[in-house]
Amino acid sequence: MQDGKGDSLTKVVALSDSDLSLPKGTSFFDAYLSYYVAEMLQIGGESVVSLGSSGKQTGLFIYDPLERNGSVFTREREVFDFFFGYRSHLTLFSEIKTDHRSEPYIIYSLDMRSYLPKHGFSHEIKIIEEEDLGRVERYMVENDPRMNRRWVRVAFANGDKCFVVDIDNSVAGLGWLSFVRGIGRIHSLYVTPRFRKMGIGRDLLTARLMWLRAKGATIAFSEISKYNVPSTSIAVGEGMEPAGVIYQYFKKE
Repeated sequence: MQDGKGDSLTKVVALSDSDLSLPKGTSFFDAYLSYYVAEMLQIGGESVVSLGSSGKQTGLFIYDPLERNGSVFTREREVFDFFFGYRSHLTLFSEIKTDHRSEPYIIYSLDMRSYLPKHGFSHEIKIIEEEDLGRVERYMVENDPRMNRRWVRVAFANGDKCFVVDIDNSVAGLGWLSFVRGIGRIHSLYVTPRFRKMGIGRDLLTARLMWLRAKGATIAFSEISKYNVPSTSIAVGEGMEPAGVIYQYFKKE
């Protein structure tokens, strides 16, 4: 198989046996790739790289067998095609666009060096501590029964922060952030349906951006479904702008 540059895809290697050394510019998520690899292995998943005939790495595949979700990071269509069929998946993310059924997620980015909050808070925000992990895990599993429960404690141990809004002594909404190499990732927003349209999502975004600014972040980004109008409106309202696209591909048996 040829990647178009004379370096055929020859094999895959588990990253427990090889350091990640993909070429710069492989993905919008370059700064996060080593972080993703470590996290996936810690939750019991799989991380492998593809090698060309020259021995250089051409792509990264991470996969959670419990959720049957994966991601492919590469610029090469051949590498994507190989990993698309590598494991049985329910969803698979990649920046490469193909004819397979998919949903686009817009990557919104914000220059934190010039960020100023655009609104005041409507709700009290709490950053969870270790003793809160049990209730956060239960809340997230209630909203997504397929999720890998191990992720909550692994993410917390790796330094991810979870911001929570409580109403009537129960979780009304929460959102996570990661902070790697000066870059913040805003992700995993959940708001209880009966508490939506109350400004909770906006409060959680603003609180996370303010935390990142205080820590000296240079950039923040978030992936939002093209069809998620409320989240898109909130992100744009805080000054975030489109910076790329990643596609969510669906079931492959």
